[in-house]
Amino acid sequence: MSFRSCLAILVLTVAVGGATADAPKKAPQRVVFNTPAGDIVFALYPDVAPRHVRQFLNFVEQGVYDSTKFGRLEPGFVLQLFTAEDRRVPLTDQQRALLRPIKAEFSDLPHRRGILSMARLDKDVNSACSSFSILLGPAPHLDGQYTIFGEVERGMDVVDELCKVPVDGNRPRVPLEVRKAIVVPTAAQLGELSLVQAHPVDLSEASPSMSAGAGSPALAAGLALIVACGAVSFALANRLPPRIVMSLVLVNVLIGSFLLLILLTPVAQTSSLIAIAVFAGMLGTFKMMSRFENPA
Repeated sequence: MSFRSCLAILVLTVAVGGATADAPKKAPQRVVFNTPAGDIVFALYPDVAPRHVRQFLNFVEQGVYDSTKFGRLEPGFVLQLFTAEDRRVPLTDQQRALLRPIKAEFSDLPHRRGILSMARLDKDVNSACSSFSILLGPAPHLDGQYTIFGEVERGMDVVDELCKVPVDGNRPRVPLEVRKAIVVPTAAQLGELSLVQAHPVDLSEASPSMSAGAGSPALAAGLALIVACGAVSFALANRLPPRIVMSLVLVNVLIGSFLLLILLTPVAQTSSLIAIAVFAGMLGTFKMMSRFENPA
């Protein structure tokens, strides 16, 4: 064998070995997220981020990710799943006890399309827990700064469908909820499942807070009444008795309060802070209603 042939074989061997080394070993398990656009299959990297993989699998097995939502969408960058504490169905005490920060496991792997990268606080590299992002494109500025723990093995077309929904800033205007997350013991068993193929998200599935938007006839009528009462109060402020003006102002405030109550009540089901604010607002509204008995 000639020297040139030996050199060619050596170069090919090194190249193949390098390519193999760059491909992380995948865990036998696969994780399937069922979403409004179909099923996404995740493969995990136990040799790259063993602690993160163990915690992720445990979260899925314990139902922590069920009813969580993809709440951040930046096309070409990331689709981020919000923390499990923000999910639609409240966590059980047992599930909540699992949510603990985990130490970072940085690697030399690049952030590229399809990669799973843990979210964390900006000033604490060891604050990752349940929130993570699916990379929608290369993001080299994240390399070595965020823990990579897996990849989308199947279903990037599903991710692309999720990314087609309209947004307000970087927030999807329809709920991109993880309806169910499961662990499949082996990749071979994955073939026995009937995975839901990619399809457009039903945009009529608007979130409760948006379905009661300005297009609602009741809300539109309420807003019109607020404007009318305000206009009358302003135009006749010097002609009407103070008692009548005060009554008009109170009507204005009460109508606005009830409209806010209608808008915020659905949202209060998923946020304890908003629920407390709604309750306090109701007490304030009832207090103002009492003013009609003896207006100043």
